[in-house]
Amino acid sequence: MSNIKKRFNEIIADLDKNIKNKEDLEYIKSQVYNIALLFLDEIDKLAELNLGRLNTMLDREKELGKRIAT
Repeated sequence: MSNIKKRFNEIIADLDKNIKNKEDLEYIKSQVYNIALLFLDEIDKLAELNLGRLNTMLDREKELGKRIAT
């Protein structure tokens, strides 16, 4: 994850260096942040979905273990 953060910061620094109009720069940076947040939200949703699936599998495994033990 630190590699992503490093690359993100490099992109922002590159924007700062190459865009001279401050209004344009702030607009572009805010849009980049918005896009990043969209991706992070989707990753979070996928992680929650996978955690739910994993918990379901663990519950089923416990139930099967009980059935086998009896």
